[in-house]
Amino acid sequence: MTLDWNGLAHSRFLAPVCGVGAIEGTGFGFNEVYVVQPDGSLVKKLRKHGLNRWPTMRNRIMIKLTAADDGLPLIMLATLGTRRDDGQSNVHRMFKLIPDDSRRHGFFFKPHKGPWTRYTEAQCAHKIDVNDDGLDDIILCQDKKVGRIYVQHPNSTFSMIRWNGKRTKDWREARVADVTGDGLPDLIVVGNGGRINNQKPSYVRVFSGTGVSPYFDFTRKGIWFEREMPFATPNVEILDINHDGIADIYVVQADEMTEGGFCTPGKFEKRDWWGASPDPSPEFVPPPDLANDLLLVGTGDDSTKMKEVWMDHVVPGCGSLIEPFGNNYTMILSEGSMGRPGYSVLLQWFPERGA
Repeated sequence: MTLDWNGLAHSRFLAPVCGVGAIEGTGFGFNEVYVVQPDGSLVKKLRKHGLNRWPTMRNRIMIKLTAADDGLPLIMLATLGTRRDDGQSNVHRMFKLIPDDSRRHGFFFKPHKGPWTRYTEAQCAHKIDVNDDGLDDIILCQDKKVGRIYVQHPNSTFSMIRWNGKRTKDWREARVADVTGDGLPDLIVVGNGGRINNQKPSYVRVFSGTGVSPYFDFTRKGIWFEREMPFATPNVEILDINHDGIADIYVVQADEMTEGGFCTPGKFEKRDWWGASPDPSPEFVPPPDLANDLLLVGTGDDSTKMKEVWMDHVVPGCGSLIEPFGNNYTMILSEGSMGRPGYSVLLQWFPERGA
């Protein structure tokens, strides 16, 4: 992940890049920091940069924010995975990037007074602005637990908004955007069903925003839109594919239900797919993901709400990484996931061709 210096760049480099390393056989890893040169090259990874103070789970989510008090960059490291093999707990930690000309590369990371939480396994973490005050807040999905929001205050401290109820649990991904068209941020989530070890139905659900804490209506009346999905729903993104200013929802599906399948958690064996070599050959083509994605096109009409458009592209692999690219009608879809190879494609919608 590249951190933006917001005009604070040292003359010798452009921005630090954070990476994640792993200590083999231990179940936890460490953080690495590289420096981008003006020509785009990377210098040797830095030492004593501040992020290496605590080892933690090697699979993680990194999000970058801006501190409200001084405008310096913040980075939150959210753990994603099981408990560490050394028996210690994973911790979500936050750091602030501090300029320091006395250091060789002009900066270091200082532990910040942001949310440090233990004993949680994050499914997602994103920067949001839940109360429309212009400050960066955080939404966190948790495995088998309720989601959380951390609201940033003008002094750059964070407070947690507590949610309750079964509808706030087991989210695999979440986005915050005005989908209902009332000017308030709404919450869009995809459910954790569909896996072999979790036979509950998968779903996509939109909770109406309220504008006041806890910011979303989690009652049955507050569900503005809901649809059960036939396959697992590991990811979701907000787009505007027809450029009409009305939010559209792209739901990623993955086949995680087939015993012994390429995409099944815990059942993947490299030897069964490409032989004894540790990595696949250039000729290896992963099995296609046959769980069609769903595009929900906003209608602007509260009676119909969403028009369903099932995607007909079939991409080899079983991943679910999606990322808007350049605008809100272009998106990268990556089908590689957790050691399983897969293809990446660029999806773009043209309004004159329709959805």
